[in-house]
Amino acid sequence: MKLKDRFAPAYYNSGYVSEQSGKKQDALSYYRKATEVNPSHENAHIGQGHIFMEMKKYDEAMKAFTKAQGINPNRSQIYHELGSCCVEQKKYAEAENYFKKALTCPDVSKEKNALTYYNLATVMYEQNKKTEALDYAKKAYDSKDRTEKSVKSNIVYVYGLVVQDSGRDDEAIKIYNEGLLIDSSHVKTNTNLGVLYLKKNRAPEAVVVLTNAYNAESGNFEVNNNLGSAYRQIKDFKKSAEHYKKALAVNPKDMTVKQNLARSYASAEDFKNAKIVYQDLIKTEPSKWDHWLELARVCISQDDKTTAAACLDHLKKNAPSFHSDEVNAMMTELGF
Repeated sequence: MKLKDRFAPAYYNSGYVSEQSGKKQDALSYYRKATEVNPSHENAHIGQGHIFMEMKKYDEAMKAFTKAQGINPNRSQIYHELGSCCVEQKKYAEAENYFKKALTCPDVSKEKNALTYYNLATVMYEQNKKTEALDYAKKAYDSKDRTEKSVKSNIVYVYGLVVQDSGRDDEAIKIYNEGLLIDSSHVKTNTNLGVLYLKKNRAPEAVVVLTNAYNAESGNFEVNNNLGSAYRQIKDFKKSAEHYKKALAVNPKDMTVKQNLARSYASAEDFKNAKIVYQDLIKTEPSKWDHWLELARVCISQDDKTTAAACLDHLKKNAPSFHSDEVNAMMTELGF
């Protein structure tokens, strides 16, 4: 060993401490110094890969992990790193190959295999390889007991996801509930379970689990949208509107959520806000006739006969067959 090679561990340790402290640039500098004095320091190459991943410099990360692979082609962790980097780039077929390679490494263990099976389940699912996804998800589930809590809860979630996707809703509900015993705040598990409860007309239970998800991620679009629907099912229209508004704050262009917000306002008899939202919907989707009819109903509730009549007249001229009996009855009621 050359004298300068002895500095590599010190540089690596400084890089590791910097990385753990969130000092990414310092960590990268130290890791680079470690590989400059000892190009065969595989952990320093892996460390560089981690930093590049955090910086979203995925090409650089792949180069760093590939250098580590060249130094030690039998280390399963390196293939996990390469596969994970591919996942971040949505290169699922490449990720699949790396994760499968990890299974063949001599340092594999039941715990490592559980994580690999989980990763394979996710990339298979993303590639719409449903049978393979279910197979790997079940293998991960059967091997989960030696994994740490965060990994275990994700394994159970993915198994529930692919079971749900196969149409076995009742079984998925049991699996998701098992996952919540491991981590009661797991956002995706709570959200998917809430969706299934809504599908089964179990709205009060949906509110409970979706609230768990909301408490963990209050700005999550899917969570707020589904909470809006859950509260709507139990006729708490005020809270329904609150969550639809929060969902729209994340994705203002979702017209389905906006229409549901307008309907919740109307059901809560907040006709002023319902009218504003319906008018905005009509500006964006002028050919969606539901908006015109529902706005007319709101205006009648406000005793705004002029706007109501204008909406109904628009329907008679542009969509004469759309709910024609109701439109004609409303026009008659208005005295037109």
